[in-house]
Amino acid sequence: MKHGLLLFTLLLIVSAPVFAQTAPPLRVRAGERDVHLLAADLARLPRRTVVTADGGRTIQFEGVRLADLLAQAGVTFGQTLRGPRLATYVLARAGDGYQVVFALPEIDPDFAADEVIVADRQDGAPLAAGEGPLRVVAAGDKRHARWVRGVTALEIHSATEQP
Repeated sequence: MKHGLLLFTLLLIVSAPVFAQTAPPLRVRAGERDVHLLAADLARLPRRTVVTADGGRTIQFEGVRLADLLAQAGVTFGQTLRGPRLATYVLARAGDGYQVVFALPEIDPDFAADEVIVADRQDGAPLAAGEGPLRVVAAGDKRHARWVRGVTALEIHSATEQP
């Protein structure tokens, strides 16, 4: 019994990095720029940790700030986010078809007090299969309906675009 548990634990430890390397890329599209980010690309970006509550328990998520991911596709924040750009939003898409929207000012560190991250770890471990490999976490949301499990794409749109 001990050996079986030890073998199972060892397999989990060994398979986690392999899974991270073979995870599908995250597509970030802003206008004509279409960037595909792999786990290794995300690992090179600044890491953020958010602590939040879910059902009375505290959860810690670790990942990359959504604003930093969008910057990889040329999206700018700060003083450049004014006027018509305030009608810009991010459409986050999951592999199962689920979609949510974030207004650009909600994720700009100069506007928003709470961070929105794309997490790849929860409580110090890679996200569970049903949660990841990547998950959008909006720490300031009281309801978790915009916490997109299995996020595969981030798209920038403007509410003033003509259909």
